[in-house]
Amino acid sequence: MERLASAAAAEVPDVSGSADLDLERRVVVLGVHQVEGLEFDSVVVAGPQGMSDAPPRGFGDLCAALTRIGRRLHILHSGPVPNVLKHLSRYGH
Repeated sequence: MERLASAAAAEVPDVSGSADLDLERRVVVLGVHQVEGLEFDSVVVAGPQGMSDAPPRGFGDLCAALTRIGRRLHILHSGPVPNVLKHLSRYGH
């Protein structure tokens, strides 16, 4: 998580990571367990297949991440996406 926050901070001003959590910042990097009960205008889900495959909650964690979206969803992945997300590519997303 810290690696992702550092990479984001190198490219975008005003980033908050789990070490310096500030929900008022322009970009906030959080783990799935930190977002329960929150909603964000834009959500970036990094590595959805790894999230879906990870024990103990796996698919439940991916669903939690995907339900935090107010307006925009961005998915970053280097391999296959979970089957549940494959339909998104049909819409250019």
